[in-house]
Amino acid sequence: MFDRYFLIITVFIGVYALVAWMLPFSFFVDIKSQVYSDMCVGDRHQDIIIDRDTWFNRYVEGVTKGQLFFYDGVHKHELIIFREGKIDYQPEEGPKTVQIEWDKPVERAGTYGASEKPTITPLPLFKTGTYIHEDNHLFEVKDCGRIGG
Repeated sequence: MFDRYFLIITVFIGVYALVAWMLPFSFFVDIKSQVYSDMCVGDRHQDIIIDRDTWFNRYVEGVTKGQLFFYDGVHKHELIIFREGKIDYQPEEGPKTVQIEWDKPVERAGTYGASEKPTITPLPLFKTGTYIHEDNHLFEVKDCGRIGG
């Protein structure tokens, strides 16, 4: 009798783990668009307009990490400017503005990109995430202190 229950529990755990492992981030959260606002040299705060939705009209909580990259016209330079924070995915919210804070100010004008790695825990004991490439989040940093800048 004990062997039968042990087998049933083992099969249930195995199926749960297999199904959970196969479900991608996009199964739980649909990030339709993210637009990073332009910044001024010396700023650490930035607005992002995010349009996202959750499947099954379910609230999902997670964390996100990001990094800045500088584009000089020829090369892409990885910067040591990061962000990390808690993020909430709510069902059918529509576009909303979120303010983020980078750990260091941006020091020069030009074209930048921001990578992002959101991770969620949609099911008990199961995490899933995705990587959003910095080439998909380009924005400008301007010298706002200059006249006409």
